[in-house]
Amino acid sequence: MRSCNGGVTKACESFLYLGSLTDSKGSSGLEIRRRIKKASETFRRFWRVWAMKGLPLKLKGRLYSAFVHSVLLYNCEVWTITETEMKALVGRNGYLMRRLIGEVGRSADDKRLTENQLLEMLGFNSIRSLIRKRKLQWVAHCARRGDKDLTWKRMVREVEDGKSKWGTRLKEDWKELGVKSILGWCKKVKDRGRLASKLGESS
Repeated sequence: MRSCNGGVTKACESFLYLGSLTDSKGSSGLEIRRRIKKASETFRRFWRVWAMKGLPLKLKGRLYSAFVHSVLLYNCEVWTITETEMKALVGRNGYLMRRLIGEVGRSADDKRLTENQLLEMLGFNSIRSLIRKRKLQWVAHCARRGDKDLTWKRMVREVEDGKSKWGTRLKEDWKELGVKSILGWCKKVKDRGRLASKLGESS
């Protein structure tokens, strides 16, 4: 491989593109670890807000979602996530939620609150649900733009490629919505209200 001035260049192992870290293998692992670190740093910047005694817990939850979730899950629509990486995301979110709640993070009998209890207290959906929802919203938006949209064309290729992990996961998500094909998805996205309800946007 050569550069424009004739010199020999080395292959790039990883690079930043549109705010996301990408490696030569197309793995999302580096970016997910980077997002976890950045979300933790963002959480620490707002420690004065989390420490405010008079601020309602649900309001803290909305602020957490706006500031921390937006950093943690940035560009998650394109991630190919292993189960280990998903556990890391869920674990970090759980840790930060406990930090956010502080002394309130105990049940009546002084037992540690479960993840579901924490999510309910703060008005959150699970990390898995948030990632699934964001991805399907993005895929629906691209599908509505039609066959000439380059992003939608690429998505179709990923779905039709039996080796694509991202495409395989998308088909699994479609199956949960009763969609069996690309054509079926194109028909479903036309009814925005019903799809929004299925994805939990109305809640």
